[in-house]
Amino acid sequence: MRPPVRHALVVLATLAALVLAWQLRAVLLTFVLSLAVAATFRPTIAGLMRRRAPLPVALALAYGAALLLIVALVGLAAGPIVREAQEVLRGATDLYDRLHAEWPLGTTAQQTLVQLLPPSHVLYDALEAQASMIATTLLGFATGVVNVVVEVGIVLILSIYWSLDQGHFERLWLALLPIRVRQRARHLWRGLEGSVGAVIRVQVVLSALAGVLLAVGYVALGLGRPAALATAGALLRLIPWLGPVLAVAAPFLANVGDMPRALAGVAYTAGVLYALDRLVRSWLLGGRRTSGLLGLLTVIVMGQAAGIVGLVIAPAVAAGIGVLLDYLRQPAPAADEQGLARVTELRRRLEAVREGLAAAPEGASPQVVSLIDRLDGLIQKASECCAPQLGDLRQPAP
Repeated sequence: MRPPVRHALVVLATLAALVLAWQLRAVLLTFVLSLAVAATFRPTIAGLMRRRAPLPVALALAYGAALLLIVALVGLAAGPIVREAQEVLRGATDLYDRLHAEWPLGTTAQQTLVQLLPPSHVLYDALEAQASMIATTLLGFATGVVNVVVEVGIVLILSIYWSLDQGHFERLWLALLPIRVRQRARHLWRGLEGSVGAVIRVQVVLSALAGVLLAVGYVALGLGRPAALATAGALLRLIPWLGPVLAVAAPFLANVGDMPRALAGVAYTAGVLYALDRLVRSWLLGGRRTSGLLGLLTVIVMGQAAGIVGLVIAPAVAAGIGVLLDYLRQPAPAADEQGLARVTELRRRLEAVREGLAAAPEGASPQVVSLIDRLDGLIQKASECCAPQLGDLRQPAP
């Protein structure tokens, strides 16, 4: 096939693959997320297996402990958040009633503003009239939450499958590559797994620590709605660049009526997030950090492509891109001289066996000829693994 035709076919195949990937982006996202979750649990499972735990037991312990911790944190935060939300609603209605009771007797500006606000009974009647719409909205929100839970369950089940069958999965996709690049591809894959899994683990651990520390600090400072603010800070910390800024501003906006406590909450939040990012994060990652420019570009692209979800997974994507760039900067390995000598010696011995069988009066049996041909193919594969230039060691059989 001529080079221009071959290049055109490659371009068309690439475009077709990109179009297919875009059409199946939801399925591909679930697949990639399951691989990322499996990579996140890989070190924990490997550590349990080094302590003589069977693979199914290690999987059950790792995933079970993580799920129990998540359920415990959600259970501890749900009750206070619901109570704080009820207090906010009661406070809003009381404030609205107080405005209508006091502002008509206040300043001119207050009297003008209160005339623009509908009376309390009119507002409550309007809300009751919209009860069906509000119920529909809440039902849609609940349905969305259920869908998210189902998607998370699918991702967890797939990640357990990848963890159970990691070796077979690697052999399956590595078999699609030429033999001489399989070793580097395996190293690249495991580097991506390790880097992405480490970033996800660190992000989850730091957010959990942030939520606990912020909740304790907010209660000690006497801030209003500490559980909701701590939960918001833990979740906002997952969003690079913008999230920490919003987390720092949240206690100020929620307690603007009490300025000293609001400023204390801002200072405490900033200190906790800074310490977690600069000290704990560096310690957990061993000092490795992604390039700031690469991280910023990844955040912009992922935010435009996938919204909030893209912003949350942007650090893991940036870490994977960093590993890929490091891999591409590494020179291709040179020919293995020791492997070259061994392959040459095996080739010489095989040719000696061929000559001996050819000189034998009775000749070689079909079974022996088949075994020699298989050995010849294995030696050729070993030659390709050592270095591409060893391919000329293959000689035609006499």
